Amino acid sequence: MKIRRIQYSIDYIHILTFREEYKEAVVPYFAFEGLEYAIDFENTINESIRLIFKRENFAIILKKEQITFIYEGDVNNLKIAEGVISTFWEIYNKIAKFRGYKRSVQHTIIANAVDILEAEKNTLILDNNSYFREKSFWET
Repeated sequence: MKIRRIQYSIDYIHILTFREEYKEAVVPYFAFEGLEYAIDFENTINESIRLIFKRENFAIILKKEQITFIYEGDVNNLKIAEGVISTFWEIYNKIAKFRGYKRSVQHTIIANAVDILEAEKNTLILDNNSYFREKSFWET
């Protein structure tokens, strides 16, 4: 099975000063070619930003209680210290210096993996799967 997408999140204690501080942390990344971004819940306590690095196939989502890294591509690229993951760690280190930052509370990794099969193989697996029944649960 080949990993197609990795999502890594760090949850931290809610940062009350997040809205006032995050912009300074992300401004340097606006120089990246092809960067797209969106600000959600602007001018509220729940303001957050999504940075989408299309050329590099990753996104970083910053919220008052979490930073998330989403990458689609060859997982071996994440093993390169100066690769795409370095941007995530640079931003996280900046967040850790915010006035309102206390500590991280949880790390989560989600790996989405799929096998790409030929149509015949796929049909065979689906037809012989015990989880798919012809009769409903309620029928006897």
